[in-house]
Amino acid sequence: MDRVRSLEMLVRAAETGSFARAAATLGVTPSAVSHGIAELERRLGTPLVHRTTRRLHLTEAGEAACRCGREVLERLRQLDEVGPEDSSRQLRGLLRVGMGSGVGRSIIGPRLGPFLARHPELQLELLSQYRISEMHEAGIDLLLRAEDLPDSSLVARRLGHIRHAVYAAPGYLGAMGTPQAPEDLVRHRCLVHKPPQLPRAANEWRFTRGAENRVVRVPTTVTSDDREILVAMALGGAGIIRIGMIELALVTSGMLVRLLPGWSLPDGPPLHALYRKTPRVSRNVAGFLEFVSQALAEFDPGQDAFVHSSIGS
Repeated sequence: MDRVRSLEMLVRAAETGSFARAAATLGVTPSAVSHGIAELERRLGTPLVHRTTRRLHLTEAGEAACRCGREVLERLRQLDEVGPEDSSRQLRGLLRVGMGSGVGRSIIGPRLGPFLARHPELQLELLSQYRISEMHEAGIDLLLRAEDLPDSSLVARRLGHIRHAVYAAPGYLGAMGTPQAPEDLVRHRCLVHKPPQLPRAANEWRFTRGAENRVVRVPTTVTSDDREILVAMALGGAGIIRIGMIELALVTSGMLVRLLPGWSLPDGPPLHALYRKTPRVSRNVAGFLEFVSQALAEFDPGQDAFVHSSIGS
């Protein structure tokens, strides 16, 4: 087996923690990964991994080989991209992108057709894993993540931030009435999002109008860590939801109504693009980032739901 391929298998196995996950990201069988690393061990004359039932661990020699492997793979990637810096140049090869389902369904997916037509040699793998900790395990090259980020060794480019507002279905409002002021929400059924990283549900909703500030502790009729479930419940008339509405068609079609016009809520989380620190940004990553920036601008030109940042900020 080619030594570069064996090094790639070692690097990916070290990143993912298992032969099986490494094989999945490389498109081969676990036995092929095992064989490739074993061949590298025979060539170098030393064990590179400790094989356990739970997780693969590198030996001291394996750590050294893995560092060299990453450098070799990065140099080869740079070699593939030698040429004039031209944004119109076609992208090629495999790019793995992680993102939340809402961003993928509403912003990225509907606009991918023309992008792929411009880059017929590019193979995209879109992954629903979108936690930072999953980047290495899934072999993700670029991650779109909507949250305040912890300190990270990754490059994080802020693409903008999501606007929050409150919404309900016409059927719910017809049965329960339409709130006219923030205080009216205490008499309504409220659907509250509790992201996994928060200690409790975010049921204190803050509103501003000019110099006025209101904080309303809304009833937690339903709480969930699954945003999509709450959106589905709101559509079904279960109650009022506070959300960053990236599914703009739900509002323009009248399926959901934005409530309390004139009142603003604090901005939602920022959307970041994250990728690994390298001497030179991958052409594929840079090209896809440019596409994402354009897709965001086309998705919400009036910035009703998403406030844009410069791609380079």
